[in-house]
Amino acid sequence: MRVLAVIQRPELASSRIRVTDMAPPLRRLGVDCEVVAYPKSIAGLWRLVASAAASDLVWLQKKLPGPADVLLWRTLRVPVVFDFDDAVCFRKEPRWGSHRSITRERRFRRMTGLAAGVTCGNRYLAELVPDATKPCLVYPSPVPLDVPRHDYAAVAGPLVVGWIGGGGNLGSLARVAPALAAAASRQELVLRVISDRPFEFAGLRVENVPWSLAGQASAVAGLDLGLMPLRGDSPFDRGKCSYKVLQYMAAGVAPAADAVGMNQEVIRDDENGRLVPAESGWFEVLAALLAAGRPGLARLGAAGRRAAEESFGYDVNAGRLAGFFRTLLGKS
Repeated sequence: MRVLAVIQRPELASSRIRVTDMAPPLRRLGVDCEVVAYPKSIAGLWRLVASAAASDLVWLQKKLPGPADVLLWRTLRVPVVFDFDDAVCFRKEPRWGSHRSITRERRFRRMTGLAAGVTCGNRYLAELVPDATKPCLVYPSPVPLDVPRHDYAAVAGPLVVGWIGGGGNLGSLARVAPALAAAASRQELVLRVISDRPFEFAGLRVENVPWSLAGQASAVAGLDLGLMPLRGDSPFDRGKCSYKVLQYMAAGVAPAADAVGMNQEVIRDDENGRLVPAESGWFEVLAALLAAGRPGLARLGAAGRRAAEESFGYDVNAGRLAGFFRTLLGKS
């Protein structure tokens, strides 16, 4: 089976995580997966669509094409599978008090209507697909499992609480910084921020670690507790695919996250991490985790690693993807 995977941009995290890094395990399963970037011109797209006819299936990642692009895609005689890992039919930031975007909704309907099937990052996203009868695979953004793991028994000193993410998302960390500062006033801790931008907050001892693709796994493995706060419970935030949580789990690091969207599916509260309900807030959860110390965090981290191995690695999800593609093509 030949699959042409069309990503948005090679440097985009979701393109790398969900498609580019999935290509090798798919090839090991007999799926010849070629990855190319979405063309920047109509002429380039015309050439791509013409060459795509030699494939059995096109896997189009997250792009919401305009009307002219869709007309070209409709000329393709092989099935298109649309992949997305964000609530792309909504705005990330509200405008006039709403996350709705008529343009995004129209393009999303057009793209999912064109597609023979859909792969998406969680169940909430699957429910956004207008046609409930459309073949759909909930395909979580996978994490590498061959990463350094945190050894709670081998470290000492203040607990290291950490966050990883792009600088554009530091607002979500700032939202819980007051709770972190209040917790730090009771018990010594270090906030380690792994990002492309620095972060500071009064009352917190912050260590800024520059993010790099090569260094991120080791940086995560140095944490005792990993955080995934969100900006809120908006239609866009509900679509987040819990990737920070999964990175922490793969490294055996205990995670704590807002009880929103997929976080509630990945984390079993007080078994493999902690969920932060809106009604209680972050301070109570942080205080309990810090009081439990490294022995309590080690228990959560070990269970999280087992969950990552069972459901969120590349190999297990490559098998599910290959099976979905073969079913769409009527192949066993």
